[in-house]
Amino acid sequence: MNSELDVFSSKVLSTFLISHPGMAVMLVGASSMYLRDIAHSVIAEDPDWSSRKSTSDLLHIEPDGGNIGIDRIAEARAFFNHRPAYGDRKYLLMTESEQMTAEAANSFLKILEEPPSFGQIIMTCTTADKHLPTIRSRVITFNVSYPVDKLGKIKELYRRRSRHLLAVCSEDYTVLKSLLVNTESVKDLLEYVETMDDMNFDALIERVFNPGFDDEVKDKLIKRKAIVLLLKSISEQNTRLFTILSRLDIRMKKSGQYFDYLREFASVSRSILRDLLVLNTTCEWRELVNTDLLEWLSGRETLDSLEADILWCDKIAGMNRAVLNNRLVLHRVVNSVVKHMEKNRTNRR
Repeated sequence: MNSELDVFSSKVLSTFLISHPGMAVMLVGASSMYLRDIAHSVIAEDPDWSSRKSTSDLLHIEPDGGNIGIDRIAEARAFFNHRPAYGDRKYLLMTESEQMTAEAANSFLKILEEPPSFGQIIMTCTTADKHLPTIRSRVITFNVSYPVDKLGKIKELYRRRSRHLLAVCSEDYTVLKSLLVNTESVKDLLEYVETMDDMNFDALIERVFNPGFDDEVKDKLIKRKAIVLLLKSISEQNTRLFTILSRLDIRMKKSGQYFDYLREFASVSRSILRDLLVLNTTCEWRELVNTDLLEWLSGRETLDSLEADILWCDKIAGMNRAVLNNRLVLHRVVNSVVKHMEKNRTNRR
């Protein structure tokens, strides 16, 4: 069963769980952090909820070292061996549940098959298809929409400078949440961002690997902006494509997090290409998130492969571990943008 859920439905879902003891639900959406917040808000709607209950009757399982192993499933089994310390329900919350190993998933299936009458299981994931079909068949799936209404609040709060923030806020709920409550904290960052258009390749590459702010949110904003400007610069000066990619390849290898950086480049490329698709196929400019690139994106005549490139970048951005040649993937991710944005490409065909 599939249903829709939005941020205002936490109380409804909590009521549903209370009236269906032993039921398991899966929240599916684009942002793991937002899904976690939704799940906690659902649990907090329990009329018996308290700080004491949160320590005794809630078990939160999340990936450790990139996956959820069978040892955590054994912990869940032990958790459900005893009745709630307070009230009528115990909650098992598994965030990023798609990261279960095959062994863990098969063991978890047994819990889903015979849950205790007092057990409430809430799973979150960004890709339900990564789960075993047998697991999907034993849960009720709710599709959770990203809070796009909050992006409108970003426009209201930051006005003209919101064009530097919308894209990263649409991708990272942690950043969105922080910027909605700490408007003063990023004034210095926004002033700095507006100087980045004049940076050369070397400076932009440095900002990708060393954003320069001792703050997670600010570093994410600077890193993404640097990636965007690199892609834009490479597209406009594609004679230096292989030189720049060689530098990126070296820095990624030295970082020890090559595939993490690849996924970030793929995520940014996907976002740019999606905006390009919107501009070429609809009049819904409200859906654009890379509004700082509007002048650059407008008027580009795309190739037939645009949608395929979006899907490919989406696949890379969502992968959990490297299974391909990193350097070749880097070249293709960057080229997916370059070939559609190449300056005067249509005049040379």
